Amino acid sequence: MTALAVDIKPALREPITGPSAWTGAEMRRRKDEWTYRLSPAEVAEIEAAVKEVRARGLDLADITREHFPLPTLGPVLDRLRHDVIEGRGFVLLRGMPVEGRPLEDSAIGYWGVGSYFGSARSQNAKGHLLGHVYDLGKGLSETNPLLRSYQTAERQRFHIDRADLVALLCLRRAKSGGASAIVSSMTLHNVMAERRPDLLERLYQPFPTDRRGEVPDGKAPFYEAPVFNPHAGRLSVLYSRLHIGSSQRFPEAPRLLPEDFEALDMFVGLADDPELRLDMSFMPGDVQILHITRSCTRARPTRTGRTSSASGICCGCGFAHPMDGLCHRSSPKFTAASISAIAAASSSLGRGCTRHCCRSKSAPRSPHCAANRILRSVFNATGRTASPGVNGQLNPACGT
Repeated sequence: MTALAVDIKPALREPITGPSAWTGAEMRRRKDEWTYRLSPAEVAEIEAAVKEVRARGLDLADITREHFPLPTLGPVLDRLRHDVIEGRGFVLLRGMPVEGRPLEDSAIGYWGVGSYFGSARSQNAKGHLLGHVYDLGKGLSETNPLLRSYQTAERQRFHIDRADLVALLCLRRAKSGGASAIVSSMTLHNVMAERRPDLLERLYQPFPTDRRGEVPDGKAPFYEAPVFNPHAGRLSVLYSRLHIGSSQRFPEAPRLLPEDFEALDMFVGLADDPELRLDMSFMPGDVQILHITRSCTRARPTRTGRTSSASGICCGCGFAHPMDGLCHRSSPKFTAASISAIAAASSSLGRGCTRHCCRSKSAPRSPHCAANRILRSVFNATGRTASPGVNGQLNPACGT
């Protein structure tokens, strides 16, 4: 067993400025700035595009922006995308046509809108492009390193997904629970710089991180990467306490020291500060899109039969695009019935990402499709490039 070599630099880190460094208290007063409600005309455009896609018999994974014309809504989505990529890092789109519609239509509409934000990537080694937030009844991710937390009923911790953007579509409200919380990683950085610059500096150094069974050929079952990674004038964030903690099951992984736990505890403690975090409750038709390397996210457990999702039934997807820092915590996520899936953004680049698979049209369907409540997806943003991390290791969640 070896201890992590930590090179603490005396220089103070500069605070992050700009719209991505926000607080929950601010955002609660400015809800109109990050919420957009679709008009009846815009909903009609989405439904017309869905009908055209179905008439052409396109596979969901083949749908691009060109296949999904939105003459009026398209420019609005371009503006919202800019807000997500270059601005505060998140948006809540309300009013997607889902109630009383077939799940397949909802998935196509969600996918088509998502194509205006980036290109979808698989979310796991099975190649899922859309994921259901659903409790598979296989236990907890805390005790099963091969199980994802969005496949359980457990409350998720604040974390970063390995992609540029992550999206959730709510199909049906949960009976209880399901609140999603996000927090600006840039604000966490600034608060730590002010209160404990020594602990912030530790987060710029590498941590062992468990691949949790999704190991590329020739790679170790864990990798090392910092929480904060500066590159080309931007700062990206890669944080999952679950993955860092479970790395210790490997004797060859560097041992975590007391100061490591102190730094990680302060990071997640600040993320849960009611003044810093922003809580959201989803309604059917809500789409939450986050620039995930600027934010952390978390979700509370929900009750919807055996499902556990941010609002009953949700669809998730991921995209790639450059972004600087949100953390979110949200409920488990589902995989859409008629869809293959996607994995973390960097995986398709073949650059040492923790999720090494690309999308697979032949990926098996989830046996629990009929009960899904939330659809989840992750995306690469157009023009995205991965940035180098410590010792040449690429930061899987990093954009430039």
